[in-house]
Parts: sequence; C-alpha cells; structure tokens
Amino acid sequence: MNKINSIINFKKLFILLVIILNIEDLQAQKLSDSTRSIWTNENNSDSLRFKSISNYYYKYTYAQPDSVIAITNYHYALAKSKKSTKEMATALNERSYAYYIKGDLNKSTDILHQSIDLFKTINDPKNLAVIQSNLGNIYLEQKEYLKAFNSFNESLITIRQEKLKTSEARLLAKIGDIYNKLDELDLAMDYYNDSEEICIAREITKKNQIGLIYLKKSEIYFKKELLDLSIEYAEKADEELKKSNNKSNRSECYLLLAKSYNKLGKNKKALNYLDK
Repeated sequence: MNKINSIINFKKLFILLVIILNIEDLQAQKLSDSTRSIWTNENNSDSLRFKSISNYYYKYTYAQPDSVIAITNYHYALAKSKKSTKEMATALNERSYAYYIKGDLNKSTDILHQSIDLFKTINDPKNLAVIQSNLGNIYLEQKEYLKAFNSFNESLITIRQEKLKTSEARLLAKIGDIYNKLDELDLAMDYYNDSEEICIAREITKKNQIGLIYLKKSEIYFKKELLDLSIEYAEKADEELKKSNNKSNRSECYLLLAKSYNKLGKNKKALNYLDK
C-alpha cells in the first residue's frame, strides 16, 4: 500500500512540475512575442526597434542560440535597409556569440572578422576594441596563442588611447594568461602585476578581477615552487572571490592550497582544503 501511495505521490509531483514548466515556457513565449512585436512594427522608431532586438539577445542568446541566430539575420537585414553600419556590425557580433555558445568556434571567429571589418569602416574604436578582445578569447580557447596575443594587444592599444582602465586591467591579465599557458612565468607575472596595480589604484572589483589575478599569481608561485607565496595569494584570492560567492574559482583556490600544503608535508591542512 505504501508503495502504491509513493507511486501516486510521485506522479502528482511529476504532473505539477510539467505544469510549472509549461507555465514558464508560456510566459517566456509571451515575453518573446511582445518584444518581437516592437521590432517588427515599422511605425516604431529605428532606435526602439534596435533596442528591442538587443534586449532579446540579452535574455535569450545563452539559452536559445539557434533562435538568436535567426533574429540576427533579421537584425542585419533591417540595419542594412536603414544604412546603419554599426547595427550591421552589432548583429554579426551577436551571431558570432551565438555560434560560440553552440561550440562552433571556427564559424564564430569568421563572423567576428566580418564584424571587425565593419566597425573599422565607421571609426568606432570602443566597440572595435571589445570585439577584438572577444576574438582573442576565442583564439586563446583554441590554443592559437600568437593570434590571441595579437588580438588582445591590438585591443589594448585602443583601450589605452580611450583611457578605459578597467578594460586595460582585464586585457593585461588576458595576455598574462597566454604567457602562463606557455610557461613563460616571469612574463606572465609582469602582466599580472601591471593588471593588479591598476585594479588596486582604481579600486576595480568588477567581475572578480582582483581575485582572479591573485589566483593566477598563486598558480605561478606554485609552478615556481614558491609555496609560501602560493598559499598567501590563494588565500587572498579566496577572500576576494567569496565576496561574490564565486564557487568555481574558489574551488581552484582550495586545490592550490591543498597541493601547496601537501608539498610542504602538511597533509592534515591539505586534506582540510580538499574536503571544502
């Protein structure tokens, strides 16, 4: 009898879950249709139509990349009809990101190059720098380190001209990542130090930048077997990262701490961090 009741209760919970999911899907569809009605309405201003498309990207690119790719085709065609090169380039950038989410990195980079070419024609340095940085991130993921360096460096030149310190700190750290992966540890440390200096001077906390720099420095000190320094910077990284409850990167801190204490022969401390 208890087994039958358990089966009945499970079925009820399953049906309730299906109903909730359907309601959420329906609400999302209504929101999507509402947004779509704005950009397809030719009586609306161009700026409102483009803004509604941008809002759609923000909400759906990660979850529905195929849907977004279709919208970028409309976006590009609309921008071309309005002779808006900036919006054409933006549509390509969003399409590139959707393909990146799908895991098609080659297509993503090809489309980004098209977007870069368009931004170059209208002298839009800030957007150009962002997209060149995005391209560098993809090359870094593909282990095309020279191409990644060139993309980041080109973006860095523009960022410095525009005096965008937060972006400069981020790009310096990215170049440091390249040298770190190539085991050019002293060069990597130089870039991380420069990035750290900007973050501290400008009190930059965006996206855990300072915490991630401390984590990378801890990694380098571990590679160089400077274990006390590795521990110091892993602890500093953890202090920063816990402010935003960044569990993924905090777990990297714990692993570095465990490895460092293990090498120092402090096995109990090492095990404590492995249990976190």
